[in-house]
Amino acid sequence: MSDTELSEVLEDISLFVGVASLSEYEEFISRAKSISPDRDDIDIFALALSLNCAIWSNDKALKKQDVVKVYSTEEILGFLGLR
Repeated sequence: MSDTELSEVLEDISLFVGVASLSEYEEFISRAKSISPDRDDIDIFALALSLNCAIWSNDKALKKQDVVKVYSTEEILGFLGLR
């Protein structure tokens, strides 16, 4: 992927990325604690649960659960037809 293509992809992604406050997902923290393979990622899992969405991460450990789908960068690029 060229630098130009990467810049375009990142620009497109920025249209869909936002900041979430704890109040938006705090009711899912307890469940996330029981799901997340890494305690440092509990907030990420709680937010994913609250939004009913997947996580984008290259951390293979996060795939050691079957509640929240985790996609790697390689998988995302494949979905976008860039691989």
